[in-house]
Amino acid sequence: MERDKPIYVRPTAQPARVATKLPVKLTQEDIDRKQSQHDDQWLHERKGKTVTVKFLDGETLEGTVLNIRKFHFSIAMENGMNVMVYKVGVKYVAMDETECDVR
Repeated sequence: MERDKPIYVRPTAQPARVATKLPVKLTQEDIDRKQSQHDDQWLHERKGKTVTVKFLDGETLEGTVLNIRKFHFSIAMENGMNVMVYKVGVKYVAMDETECDVR
């Protein structure tokens, strides 16, 4: 060790690379698909009504829609349990035939 010299000299920092973003070009089909993924108006219209939820793994639940949030919603089942359902795991939600609106 030398007098008045640092024990360890840190290497000089390399300048950070700036990532260049390329413009994203979406087709109208891509835009429509993205909008439909985030459109949950149909679910809001069924609040308080009985629906059938089909999951990606094949499981099915039936219950009444209670609360709806961005990433999940809750349903009240016939046995008195309230179940929180994460939208990412849902294949589809269907209205029960007995409560379907005839238009």
